[in-house]
Amino acid sequence: MDVGQHDRVRRASTRLLTAFVVIELRQRAPLVRLDIFRVRTLRAANLTMLLVASGPFAMFFFNWKLPFGRTGRAPSAATA
Repeated sequence: MDVGQHDRVRRASTRLLTAFVVIELRQRAPLVRLDIFRVRTLRAANLTMLLVASGPFAMFFFNWKLPFGRTGRAPSAATA
């Protein structure tokens, strides 16, 4: 994926998320009650779980990337 395509995907996802929030704020019975983010303890718990869950993703990303950086080989040459 080139840089231009990455930017387009990021902009599209931001627009979709913004549209979802705006629609949910206007609904009488929304799918996701957005007022739950006003509760301080729930907000702290969500932030903590985001940090805890992002750890394994970062670990898998860097563990996959590390051998290729040291050897200078392409990822497609990993099985050769």
